[in-house]
Amino acid sequence: MGKTTEADLRQRFGDPYREGATNKNGEAIKSLSYAHAAGAASLVGGVTPARGQGFYFWNAVLVGHEFTSSFDEDKTDFDASKVQQIKSGETTEAEVLALLGKPQGA
Repeated sequence: MGKTTEADLRQRFGDPYREGATNKNGEAIKSLSYAHAAGAASLVGGVTPARGQGFYFWNAVLVGHEFTSSFDEDKTDFDASKVQQIKSGETTEAEVLALLGKPQGA
């Protein structure tokens, strides 16, 4: 974050399957999206295993990323009931990390 450039990502991963742009606080943010899917839908739940990675750039430098997956080996033990314990303007970042664990994006 704050060091990797768009050119670095393209060199490492190649061309993305999708590019986009949006404005945040009057600033242009560029996005690169990469994805991978494996085979047909699984027998349980009818979900095609897929992974997606998004990268966000401001002035061609990485300022954000996210990861999503429906692969069984990537699943977590996320407990949605813990979200109620987070209070806007009160709960610190350290408390959220202790409660929910490391996020899959920033």
